[in-house]
Amino acid sequence: MKRFDKNKFIEIREEKGYSQNDVAYLNDLALNTVKNWEENDVLPNADNIGKLAEFFDVKTDYFYTEVEE
Repeated sequence: MKRFDKNKFIEIREEKGYSQNDVAYLNDLALNTVKNWEENDVLPNADNIGKLAEFFDVKTDYFYTEVEE
């Protein structure tokens, strides 16, 4: 099963030089939404994964990792 990997999200955000606020503002998201993805294990929905993939110029699969159930 694949699951959103918040560490990959944090890594690419920091690698590209964006703050949480930058990602929220530039993708028309609430700052609390981005914070929740990173800090509270809240999972972004499919639409937001698509936004992030386009924003960071990666495939949507980039943000997922295989996990055992």
